[in-house]
Amino acid sequence: HGITNVVNFGNRIPELSDTIIDQIKALVTEQADDEIVEFKPVITPGDEVEISEGAFKGVEGVVIEPISAQERVKVLIELLGQEQVVDIDLYSLLLPRRPQPE
Repeated sequence: HGITNVVNFGNRIPELSDTIIDQIKALVTEQADDEIVEFKPVITPGDEVEISEGAFKGVEGVVIEPISAQERVKVLIELLGQEQVVDIDLYSLLLPRRPQPE
């Protein structure tokens, strides 16, 4: 009930480790039944990212500024030999250099 889509990156559906699933279950069971549990990615200026969809798919860049109210991020990328700042949907980004939880 309430699920509208499966999390994906283009055509790839990511796998979650058992540890992450256990952490999510623990968080959800700690919440009261009437509370909404919201999971948002944590992204900070300086994070290296890869764009996972759209016209810039596969392009790597650096986060300049998260715009949380709009769920968008300003990312510095190299385009045609020049640095450009683009606004990208937060959920279109991969964090390839961030260590994965074990």
